[in-house]
Amino acid sequence: MMANFHYRLLVVDDEPPIREVLQSLLSTEGYEVGVAEDGLAALAQMRGALPDLILTDLTMPNMSGSEFLSIVRRRFPRIPTIVISSEFQPALGVPADAFLAKPFRFEELLGKVAELLQEAPHTLPLRGTNPQPGSSATANTTPPYPRTGEQGGEKNAKT
Repeated sequence: MMANFHYRLLVVDDEPPIREVLQSLLSTEGYEVGVAEDGLAALAQMRGALPDLILTDLTMPNMSGSEFLSIVRRRFPRIPTIVISSEFQPALGVPADAFLAKPFRFEELLGKVAELLQEAPHTLPLRGTNPQPGSSATANTTPPYPRTGEQGGEKNAKT
């Protein structure tokens, strides 16, 4: 199924080499990957199109990963999130679905991404396909969360 649907991922990290490597490796796996240098830049990107999954560091300038995730959880609770950080401590109570400590194995990251995307409540028909009327792909076309920066059918003025 993933061959027909390019999941949209957002990588948020203040270290350019980390962003570039993750973007390159995840793109070769068939994912559509956006990158942002901090939480503020990530929220700005999310105004245009929401990702299917977010990978974020915790320690970043302007807006930390913890602050970013708390906003994402309030506004878009169904978007799965993965924290990738050397700073993570479970007692911090960071609102994420998964945690990977830097350094991590790319295979471990891929497995966690695939697992969370499979569990996510995606109900849109596959992009790039033409489902037949009455098929299971068209049975429920209501998105689980807004896909174009809208919430509750209204445009967001602020992020």
